[in-house]
Amino acid sequence: MTRTITVRGHGVAPARPTEALLTLEVAAVRATAAEAFAEAATRNAALDALCERLGIAAAERTTTSTSVHEYREQPDEPVSWRASYSTTVRLHDPELAARLLREAVEEVEARVAGGPWWRVGADDPARLDACRLAAADAERRATVFAEALGLRRAALIRAVEVGASDLGEPRSPRASLGMLYSEAELRPGTAEVSAAVDVAFELEGGE
Repeated sequence: MTRTITVRGHGVAPARPTEALLTLEVAAVRATAAEAFAEAATRNAALDALCERLGIAAAERTTTSTSVHEYREQPDEPVSWRASYSTTVRLHDPELAARLLREAVEEVEARVAGGPWWRVGADDPARLDACRLAAADAERRATVFAEALGLRRAALIRAVEVGASDLGEPRSPRASLGMLYSEAELRPGTAEVSAAVDVAFELEGGE
């Protein structure tokens, strides 16, 4: 009977994020649902125009939500209607992200609904570095387990990638309007990418 051992190797490599996701919301409050929706649509069109002017392609912009609902700022106020559009923009330049954030608030009265969330590119070399580290970690683990059992790690039988991910909490600072007027600076910092692999080896010795 062939004796085997299966271990999971993990690898983590540092990387500089190359993409930022930023969600902007434009909204309007009016006396009727139709008026609110029309005004929100106008502001959404203005946000699109701003993105076009900044060179952000339509393919990098996604409408992530739209809504129309009754709205009261205070319980004793008459009912109004609030309509909104949310757009998530993918950017590859931190300076452009900061400019979009500032000008969207100043010119379109947009609200920062989320982000920026920083991502590492799919083709970043750090992802392969994480894979190499995961494979090496699996070999070390298998060797240690085998030796602890009085055996030797032998031939590789199977290797299956478990998955890869970006590590760390999303960094999504909320910017005040005052900060936006004083040239907001967005810093991607350093992220980490991870990889994991399940590896099975034959075991020898211990007869």
